Amino acid sequence: MEVKSFLDSPGVRVGHLQKEFDIATGGYKLFTCRLYREIVLERLVNQLKATGMLLTDPDIQLGLAAGRIYRNQTTEMSDLFKQRNWLLWPPEVIAEKLRAIALTGYANDPFIMAAKVLRLSTP
Repeated sequence: MEVKSFLDSPGVRVGHLQKEFDIATGGYKLFTCRLYREIVLERLVNQLKATGMLLTDPDIQLGLAAGRIYRNQTTEMSDLFKQRNWLLWPPEVIAEKLRAIALTGYANDPFIMAAKVLRLSTP
C-alpha cells in the first residue's frame, strides 16, 4: 500500500498512474513499470520466505491511499484501479477507516489514539 497525502497540493492525478514505462520512472514506479513491479514483488516474497514470515506464495495486490485526488478524478481513478485489480483508498475511505478505528477498544498505539482524539473533538 503506497500512501500519498497530497494535502498541500492539487492531489494524485490519474494520468500519472495510467502511464506505463519500460524503465522505472516517476513517483509511482510499482504502478507504472511492470518489470520493476515483478522484480520488487518477487524479491519481497523471497525475503519473507527466507525469514520464515511467509510459507506459501501470496496473492499480492497493489494499493494506494490518497489523502487528495486531483479535481473530480475519483471515479476515473477508481475505474483504473478496478481494471488493473489494484486497491484504492480515496479520502472518503480513509476517513471511514479512521472512524472505524476510533470505535475499537483500548490500544497503546499512537494511530488509534489519534483517531479516538479526532472522534472526540469532532462535533
